[in-house]
Amino acid sequence: MLEQGVEEGKSLTFLRSGKFTEKSRVGTLRVIPFWEIILPMIYLDHNATTPLRPEAREAMLPLMEGALGNPSGIHAPGRLARAAIDEARDTIASLLRAKSHEIIFTSGGTESCNLALLGLARRHRAVGKNHLVTAATEHHAVLHAMQSLASRE
Repeated sequence: MLEQGVEEGKSLTFLRSGKFTEKSRVGTLRVIPFWEIILPMIYLDHNATTPLRPEAREAMLPLMEGALGNPSGIHAPGRLARAAIDEARDTIASLLRAKSHEIIFTSGGTESCNLALLGLARRHRAVGKNHLVTAATEHHAVLHAMQSLASRE
């Protein structure tokens, strides 16, 4: 298994550092961490970045390659961008059995946490329920929103 991917005329040498050196007749070509040779790559940090599904890429390409417009604009490219967003919102709403106006697109996790927590707190404060509980192990975006709410009390 260690020799997999090593070209003819080259050899791998294991180092105490836990890395391998790839050598040829001319000398050391590169130092390779052992996990690149022994273990296949398994990506587990899907909270931060998720690989783009081919279907999503296919749907987005026409918009990224030509139809550039501000969806808030009144010009033709803006109206095309708005139509694409509305169609995506309608599709997602249909899949979730929700109403289109219930689907909100955000730029990322922090904005989503802020929208959910601050909106929830504002809604319930009006009826006298102003107590939210969290744990120190929460993501910093949640903790920062909660700290902001606590400082307003």
